[in-house]
Amino acid sequence: MLLLDQILASFRTVLSMSASIVLLAALEAVIPARARGRCHRAHLWPNLSLSAITFVTNAVLNAVLVLAMMYLDEAGYRPLRWMSAVGAVVAAVLALDPAWYVGHRGMHRSTWLWRIRVDSS
Repeated sequence: MLLLDQILASFRTVLSMSASIVLLAALEAVIPARARGRCHRAHLWPNLSLSAITFVTNAVLNAVLVLAMMYLDEAGYRPLRWMSAVGAVVAAVLALDPAWYVGHRGMHRSTWLWRIRVDSS
């Protein structure tokens, strides 16, 4: 499979997952699990903004990791080939989870992003 084919397949997967999240959020808006008050409306846009920033930051960090793994694979170094499918999934999660943590910590260190978080509380 060519690099472009792998990227397109990954993009389709991310797009379908994002569409599922949007559909579930729309369903929650139409049929809420519990009543929403004034406080919910005040926090809606800051929470959506932070969610979008988190998604983009994590997508970039994870894409870098995936591209590095694809490069290593093309170069003949196949670090996950000797593992079972379960082992490869565990290794991928262990590699991608720190990327989420780096994005999260970056938001805490950014004055602008921290201000949005504090103002929305």
